[in-house]
This record gives sequence, C-alpha cells and structure tokens, in this order.
Amino acid sequence: MSILETQIEEIIPKDQKLITVEARDPLPKAFKILVENNIWSAPVFESEKREYIGFIDLIDIVLYLVEILDNQKNNLGKVEQTFSEEQDFYTLLEQVEKFDLTVTDAIAGISKRNPMCPIRRKATVLEACRIFANTHVHKLPILSSPWHLAHVLSQLDVIQWLSENEEKLPNFGKQTLKETEIGIKPVISVSLSTSAKDAFKEIVKQKISAVAVVDSNGVLVANFSAKDIKKIEEDALFTRVQKNIKEYLTLTKPHEKPIQLPEPIYCTLDSTLFQAIQALAKHRIHRVYVVNHKSQPVGVISLIDVIMEFIKYCEANLHKTETPK
Repeated sequence: MSILETQIEEIIPKDQKLITVEARDPLPKAFKILVENNIWSAPVFESEKREYIGFIDLIDIVLYLVEILDNQKNNLGKVEQTFSEEQDFYTLLEQVEKFDLTVTDAIAGISKRNPMCPIRRKATVLEACRIFANTHVHKLPILSSPWHLAHVLSQLDVIQWLSENEEKLPNFGKQTLKETEIGIKPVISVSLSTSAKDAFKEIVKQKISAVAVVDSNGVLVANFSAKDIKKIEEDALFTRVQKNIKEYLTLTKPHEKPIQLPEPIYCTLDSTLFQAIQALAKHRIHRVYVVNHKSQPVGVISLIDVIMEFIKYCEANLHKTETPK
C-alpha cells in the first residue's frame, strides 16, 4: 500500500491519553484540567445529551479572559488591593463573578478553532488533511458512537508522522523556503515591554495562536502564545497578565532561581521545508519563525501551511499514478 493511502488509525499515538471535560464543569475547573495535563484543548461531553458538543481550547479561555479584563478595567484596581499575590490563582479567579458563574459549554468554541468535525478511523491521512485545510480545525474527533470518543487526531500528529517518513516521501519538502515561498506571510510581533494582557489581546484580535517577541532592533527573542496563559497557574498570580512579557515569561515563585527567556524556534530562508517540519515535530510547537541574516523574523510557518503543501504533493503524485482510460 502506498504511503499516500495511510489511514489515520495508523498514525494516532499509541500512548494517547484522552482527556475530556464535562459541559457543566465550572470554567476554572476546565482551565485547571488543561493546565495540569499540559494540553491546548479537550473534548467537551454533554452528559444529559450523551454526546460530545465540541472542544474547550486555551484560545477560548484567553479570549474570554481578555473580555473580562476589558469589562472590569475600572474594578481591577480593587481586585488587586483585595487579594495578595500568595493566594491561589484559581481561588482568585472564582472571586471574579463572571468567570466563576460561567460553565465550560458557555464558551467552548467561541474562538471557532475546534468545531466538532468527526472523522472515520479508516479515513486516510490525506482525507484528514483536506478537512484540516477546508475547516481550519486543529483537532478531529474519532467517534465510535455519539457518546464514545475513541481518539483525537491533531494537526501536530500529522506533522509528527511526516517528520518520521521523509524517506517514503520522495522530493517532498526538499526545496528551500526561499524557493517555495512558504512562510512568507507577515509576522505579527510585539516588544518585550508589551504587557501580557495586550499580547493576549493581539492574539485574539489577529485570530492566531501566538505572536513573535522582538527586541528594540527587531531581533526575534521569544515566542508568546496562548499556551503561555498556563504560566499564570504556575505562579498563582491573576495580576501577572498586567506585567510586561519579559517579566511574565521569566518570573518565578519567591525564592526560586530566575529563569531565562525561552529560546525561540526558527529557520532561515535557506532551510528546507522538511527542516521546518522537523523543528515543529521535535519541539511540538504550532509555528516556526523564518528569520533573515539579522535574526529578524520575516515569515512564519504554521502547521496548516505544511499540511497544505502535503496536500499539493499528494494530489500531484496521485495524478501521476492514474492510469489512462
């Protein structure tokens, strides 16, 4: 069987741990589940209807948190005076009435990143890629019944599979990024002095998962993503979103050794697409930046960019193998 006929059940990680959230769970509980399991999103199950209704994503929570911060600008000072930094972040969030009274299914999917798009486990990887490309969802649930979710296939699973099959995909990803013009879309960036709150707002505004962080010379120094909202949980600081990005990313708990800014993952225009794929897979990230000789970001490659290239490759090779009638 051709590798282009590979079925998705063959590429799903064998050790995949399925984490789900109840539709009526309080939002702080759903957030804690995502944080403790180090995941971007989880399927939401409606017990009364006995069906999965969608996904709750960190982007959904970022979007909702930004809304709360904007709506409570006038009251934020009072919150800061009322609660000390030592108090637990989740306890603090529960004092914010709007967040506390919200249940998971009320905001699940508000970012429109992960509507439910079930797929058959016998479907091919190419079929899954076409769904990713047409819908821009990030995860596809594999249901054996409306109330039983067997597995979840993510865009990152596809990238991981591609990275492990270079030899079986002749000529795929061999050209440089400069030759293919992949990764030339504009980079949305913020400075180190930008507040985490404003960086999250930019992520929401631009409908992306992350922004590049640059210094005063425009040099790429870090990546700031929706996933970094989990750092609030680590330090139990609701007011941490008011700090600038450098403080937000490097701040630790009292008496702990300071940490450095996380190194950004990047390629150059002379890198091949497959090198970009390997970087995405190795670090399990959703985007890799393309920098020039001054280390300034000039482009970005996302998971969906790679998937679109794989679709083109498959269609070209399937056409070559068609037999004349």
